[in-house]
Amino acid sequence: MIERLRKENPDLTVIMHSDGAVAPLINDFIEVGVDVYNPVQPNVAGSDPQELKDLYGDKICFSGN
Repeated sequence: MIERLRKENPDLTVIMHSDGAVAPLINDFIEVGVDVYNPVQPNVAGSDPQELKDLYGDKICFSGN
């Protein structure tokens, strides 16, 4: 779906919102074309902001909390 939408609008920014411990899915979000993940919840396992930045900071943007 994201690929199809980007064909229509190459400047599209895709923001994924999900609560909870979804850090194991971040590579999947990147693979399907998500640009921004929201929110970063430091109190949730695997969601340390610095760790996420170090692991994925050049591939996806993080927003929130």
